[in-house]
Amino acid sequence: MTRRTELEIIALTDHEWRVCDGRLDESDARRILGYICEDCGQYEVLALKPAPVVCGTFGGLEASIEALVRATRGPRGGLRPVA
Repeated sequence: MTRRTELEIIALTDHEWRVCDGRLDESDARRILGYICEDCGQYEVLALKPAPVVCGTFGGLEASIEALVRATRGPRGGLRPVA
């Protein structure tokens, strides 16, 4: 059995990324957690779970990923449980 990682960051272009829950199958729409877009050195984060919301603008990709993970966390701090 192949173990899937929890978080997958997929480059869509050289300045746009899709962040996914790697535990879910690629055909499952719940897989997409959000998007990150870089413009002039600023990274804007759009979280899709639990509801679409702009999380803010950050100075780096790593900080943006952390903000997106915080926005999509379940009550125990990890990604929301897959049900």
